[in-house]
Amino acid sequence: MASCHFCDNDGNTPLGVACQWGQKLPVIKFLYNARPEAMCGKNNDGRTPLGVELHRSGAVYQQDSHQMIASFLLDQFEFLVQAGQDMLPDENEQLPIHHAIVDEGIPLGTIKLLISANIGSLRYADSNGNLPLHVAFRYGKFSIVKWILERAVGGFW
Repeated sequence: MASCHFCDNDGNTPLGVACQWGQKLPVIKFLYNARPEAMCGKNNDGRTPLGVELHRSGAVYQQDSHQMIASFLLDQFEFLVQAGQDMLPDENEQLPIHHAIVDEGIPLGTIKLLISANIGSLRYADSNGNLPLHVAFRYGKFSIVKWILERAVGGFW
């Protein structure tokens, strides 16, 4: 859970709340620049602002706006990946990629960005043992399955 005086009852930082309610990119950037460490803060569900953004229902946001926000948040997460840290799993040990695959409204481009930011996330199983590939199969996301398997040629398995 995020530790700050400005968290809501769900443990979301202002950045997390902005992601939850579909604020525009300038608001997200402003909040990030004010407190960059909020990117790592988890809410009561164990989600970072990136996880909150990717967990939202597809009906809540416009895809273009959402993809720009997800791309911005992913760029900010690069420092964690370069430092060898995980993408911060939630309470179910799911990474943001697990949520992104399930959500009907998240475009393939955003999912590609998410995987490209941390290719190791493809090997990460949630608390039920599901890899992102398993989730994609389960939800019939065959374009994602195909894209993941095309990357698997280089030794993923």
